[in-house]
Amino acid sequence: MFFQEWRDALPIGPHSWRLLALWFAVNVALPLVLIAFAVRCLRRNAVDSLYLRSTQALVLYGFDASFALLAVASTPSRARLGCAGCFAYILGAAMLHELGGRRLIGGALAVASTIGFAQIAVAAMRPFQRLNVPLGTAVILDRDQYEQLVWVARHAHSGDRLFGDVNFNFLFNLGNPAKVQWVESDAYTRPEQVRELLLALQQKPAQFIVWYEESAESPGPDDGLLPFRAYVKEHYHLAQRFNDGTEIMMANAKGPSMQ
Repeated sequence: MFFQEWRDALPIGPHSWRLLALWFAVNVALPLVLIAFAVRCLRRNAVDSLYLRSTQALVLYGFDASFALLAVASTPSRARLGCAGCFAYILGAAMLHELGGRRLIGGALAVASTIGFAQIAVAAMRPFQRLNVPLGTAVILDRDQYEQLVWVARHAHSGDRLFGDVNFNFLFNLGNPAKVQWVESDAYTRPEQVRELLLALQQKPAQFIVWYEESAESPGPDDGLLPFRAYVKEHYHLAQRFNDGTEIMMANAKGPSMQ
């Protein structure tokens, strides 16, 4: 899980530096900043400064960042670690300022602002597609995603049920029969969740099920989705497969009745 997000940066190419920089900033710099701040607080000449109101606020930020990091340590991801990152980088800026790194902070902020504005400009110039959905008009930048949305718009009707992609549920007003929004073949999806999903599909069958490449490929006998795969194989057929590996399964005509 710690290195799972590297797959988006591979193979290494011109697009990789942003993803790798973000990965190191969240997964490496975050814990290092917290360790450095803890060492600073344990130094003898720093203990007296703990009575200062400004230092007490930083200590509070340190506790917030540490507890937020511990809360997601078992299943780290970029989004979860980002919750602790905001507090950690406040600590990092404060320590750099204390070390006389005011110019370094200013330079880093200037570079980050320049990159941010450049990305906004590039995004504004990117080609996009518009698609009318029940909620209004959706603007899509990714070509593969646009093709998937167009397919669902042509085949699904408001009130149908779909499992596997919350974006389709939201944009097309499609119901999700299960409590979970998607499943994964690793331990992230628990066996009891698979059992609850199968029960939900039996009670309220879905017309569509969305598979993604990492979930569609069974890793072997330890795959926790084997009962779910068997149910899908019996009651659904492949309706469409897209270039990015996404598959949309449609219920068989002789499948469970749609209530």
